[in-house]
Amino acid sequence: MTPVGPQNPAAVRSEGAVGPQSGAVGHSEPPSVGDLFSKLGTELATLVSQEINLAKTEMMLKAKAVVRNVIVIGVGAGFGLVALLVLTAALILGLATLMEPWLAALVVGAVFAAISAAAVLKGKAGLSAIEAKPEMTIETLKENKQWAQELVR
Repeated sequence: MTPVGPQNPAAVRSEGAVGPQSGAVGHSEPPSVGDLFSKLGTELATLVSQEINLAKTEMMLKAKAVVRNVIVIGVGAGFGLVALLVLTAALILGLATLMEPWLAALVVGAVFAAISAAAVLKGKAGLSAIEAKPEMTIETLKENKQWAQELVR
């Protein structure tokens, strides 16, 4: 491994601390317009690549949140199905006997219905809270546009 710093003159020279590659100390020539545009192109390409990676990461996080809330809605729907089955059994028992077994089935059905409603409402609220657009990426793109405009001036 090549050490970097004062103990390695080649590293210092390549960093531009000593001056041009010829080793002359003192003045350095300003970069040409071509060099500046070349550097701008390279930096813009890197920037675009980083923005794409940021957008991918941000959308992946949002997709995971969507999946979690869809699962909660699915659980709510499953409890809703159980509630429907139990309430159906309560109705049948109530009509058949008009005695206590239907009341027990009705209470159980009501509990499952409440659980189902709570889960579906929670999942729906969670989905509503998720913003679908990559806000961080949009903000950094605006900043990058401004930065690029300042470089061109």
